[in-house]
Amino acid sequence: MIRGLYSSYAGMRAWLLRQDVTAANLANVSSHGYKQDRVAFRSFPFRDMVALQGREMGSGSRLQPLGPYSGGVLLGEVRTDFSQGALQETGIPTDLAIEGEGFFAVLRDGRVLYTRNGSFRLDRELYLVDSAGDRVLDAQGNPIRVQGELQVREDGTLLMDGREAGRLGLYAFDDGQALRKVGEGFFTSTVPPREANGRVRQGYLEASNVSAVDQMVQLIEGLRAYESNQRLILVQDRTLEKLINQTGKI
Repeated sequence: MIRGLYSSYAGMRAWLLRQDVTAANLANVSSHGYKQDRVAFRSFPFRDMVALQGREMGSGSRLQPLGPYSGGVLLGEVRTDFSQGALQETGIPTDLAIEGEGFFAVLRDGRVLYTRNGSFRLDRELYLVDSAGDRVLDAQGNPIRVQGELQVREDGTLLMDGREAGRLGLYAFDDGQALRKVGEGFFTSTVPPREANGRVRQGYLEASNVSAVDQMVQLIEGLRAYESNQRLILVQDRTLEKLINQTGKI
């Protein structure tokens, strides 16, 4: 019976953590370039249960196998879904989207961050920056300064007043799970990136890959599963109370 309480508690905790992930996805359903997280559950390691027959361990006692037992469910891992979001046309020259693999790179406080959000603008010094003022990097890792009319070809080549002026930095990772979210749609990684094969679309932005309908269904599912485990704890608590208070009474 006590094992049942622990199993129900483990289920409540796992579903509560999944609710947090789902809520974060819903909060970013309108965030450009956002990549949703998905949750995987796993069970506790199975253990072989035995019953001790006899008063104490020794030559006069023996073990009777009762079969395997698992302590419930655990939150296994949270993985980021890097699938493509829909492209939305804006017509703004500094808005860029990547079709296929790849990330933009920006420089923030001396650290390189990666993002799929190409909602850029020009600052007072005519550097291409994101909404927070972080400078966008080219393929050489240098900030991009726009001098003239900006055009960006699909391969990332930068044109300013019709003249080539370098190439936009597009970076990819063989193992997407090596990337770690740092908030606001940005990622960091200790693994060196490689050149990406994605295509740049000027005047477009990539939408979030979150489906609001799917996430709402998951919220309802999680709430129902949490409540089911909660009710199981109450049932087991009442059973234990009856066992303690009534067993042995004449």
